[in-house]
Amino acid sequence: MTVRLRVAGGLRMWRSGAEIDISGPRQRVMLATLIAARGNVVPTPEVIDAVWGEQPSPSAVNQLHRLVGQIRRLFEPDLPARAPGRWLHAAGDGYRLSVDPGTCDLIAFLDLAHRARKAALDGDIARAADWYEEGLDIVQEPLFAGLDSSLLERPAFVALFRKRISTAADAAGLAIADPTAVRCVPVLRKIAASAPLDEPLQARLMRLLTLTGRPAQALLLYAETRRELADQLGADPGPELRSAHLEALDGVPDPADPLLTSVTDRVELRDRVSRQL
Repeated sequence: MTVRLRVAGGLRMWRSGAEIDISGPRQRVMLATLIAARGNVVPTPEVIDAVWGEQPSPSAVNQLHRLVGQIRRLFEPDLPARAPGRWLHAAGDGYRLSVDPGTCDLIAFLDLAHRARKAALDGDIARAADWYEEGLDIVQEPLFAGLDSSLLERPAFVALFRKRISTAADAAGLAIADPTAVRCVPVLRKIAASAPLDEPLQARLMRLLTLTGRPAQALLLYAETRRELADQLGADPGPELRSAHLEALDGVPDPADPLLTSVTDRVELRDRVSRQL
């Protein structure tokens, strides 16, 4: 029996090729919490806090035992009552979920990101670019989308969100340093759109757009990012964004760019963006 778990774009599960309905809110929260732990033990108090909140009922521990059984049978529907199964294990004062790159998209992404970063440090740019492309393709959509914001604000989830964004920024930086590594601009744009306030990623995407002959798109991205920073944080663009903006202003127009079909278009766009500064 094969099992697949997906968290990019929302929590979903397949067993032997058939999608499993994870409709119970507590099942979804506990399963997401275990996946976010990446195979590490989640202490029982932490599980209870995630599932029942800061004021759990006196029977929360007993309810947790029933919930554990329900989740185990998501993986193994014929599992006898109280049998541990092969997926969800009691470990000390907590629980851990057995996951690997072949089972879960999150683990596959983290594995590829690690390989890509190591290859880049070793100077193997082609292999790093391939692994970045493969890893980022997995996480085009936001991780754990649709789950309650109070759960997603927990440190384990926040760390994963940051890893997704920092990996995209690393991939963009690799492509800027070595044009042969340009692989996944569309995916980078999609990920950057989900993190409009992340200045390093937005700046590197702007530079990459400029270097690949799309300065007009870089200028529009700068205007959008600047507006988001002002509206959401009351802040101005930082040095990296401003530098990328200057590079875009000096960029060479690409006649094939649908957003910039003539020198006149470029001048008009540059004047429009400059007036917004």
